[in-house]
Amino acid sequence: MKIFISLIIYLTLIFPVFGNEIDNKELICEYNADNANRPNEYYWFSDGQVFKVWFDNKKSKIKKSTYPAYYKLTADYIRFYRIFVLLNNLEFTDRNNNILGECKFTKTFKNIEESIINGLN
Repeated sequence: MKIFISLIIYLTLIFPVFGNEIDNKELICEYNADNANRPNEYYWFSDGQVFKVWFDNKKSKIKKSTYPAYYKLTADYIRFYRIFVLLNNLEFTDRNNNILGECKFTKTFKNIEESIINGLN
């Protein structure tokens, strides 16, 4: 029994829960020149889920997705929806590993709102 408890404690220390490391953070992804006609993508991470954020032209307000997706965080990438964000350089790719652009983390949801508003001008 002591070995079992020791093993659980050891594994808990060796393999921390990555999910909490990006919770309550925001991600702004800008497409590169090859995909310049596509608008920036905005995501908000909360409680192990990711929400897409966008400006609703019809209602003239910033909205977040009603149905969030779960994300997978590894030592190399974050995967959600159909996107992979490579953690070593924050480039994002599609399923075929085509680099679509670069992302950056922001500290608050307000930063995403400001970025969306600035993109409208």
